[in-house]
Amino acid sequence: MKIIPVIDYMQGQVVLAKFGQRSSYQPVKSLLCPSANLNDVVESILSLTDFNTIYIADLDAITLQAYSPSVWQTLSKNFPDIEFWLDVGSHCNHWLEDYKSINNLRPVIGSEAFTQSAQIETLLTKLSDQQAILSLDYKEGQLLGCPNLVDSNIAWPLDVICLLIDQVGKQTGVNVAYYEKLRQQLPTSCRIHWGGGMRDIQDLQQAQQHGINGVLIATALHNKCISKAQCDSLMLDDL
Repeated sequence: MKIIPVIDYMQGQVVLAKFGQRSSYQPVKSLLCPSANLNDVVESILSLTDFNTIYIADLDAITLQAYSPSVWQTLSKNFPDIEFWLDVGSHCNHWLEDYKSINNLRPVIGSEAFTQSAQIETLLTKLSDQQAILSLDYKEGQLLGCPNLVDSNIAWPLDVICLLIDQVGKQTGVNVAYYEKLRQQLPTSCRIHWGGGMRDIQDLQQAQQHGINGVLIATALHNKCISKAQCDSLMLDDL
């Protein structure tokens, strides 16, 4: 199973997401990393174990407050061996202009940034060579942006994220029933990655046992609730 550390970036710092209440997010200060500097946090994450993928939500870009592609261009150069999954909201419309020549950045198309499934399908086609990832962003049980997207007849990408935004930081564990329903709705070819609520190794093992292909985690890493040995035991098939 793939374990994907999460970085939420806002106003030039890494913040710790909690319950999806973005206005109250604070710079991260944790057992894993006392600094909120982007490079410091990445290095701290990589010191835990041999992660090969990191998910980044550029919250300023997603909320249309600001967008600085140079930050991500520089980060990708600083860590050339890491594949970054990057959500920049609707700014991914300009992905080819900003990142086309960067091999270790993959675009995440978040449903919350779009109102029509046709917009998402167009982007998935446009960014197919960049191996675009689709994020199904849920809050209070509702799919944000495109409520009927799961029922749409779109060409689904290989990698799909199920992100329960209001469960982030709550440490409630994986919602197995939620996942199983989504698994029935999506093509069997899709790899589903779960985000929101992961607490510890038991939750990760439960996710693996139910066939979830990957999990996105942040709080559990910053609280050091998961050890290197535990991560390694789950990631054997991904390294």
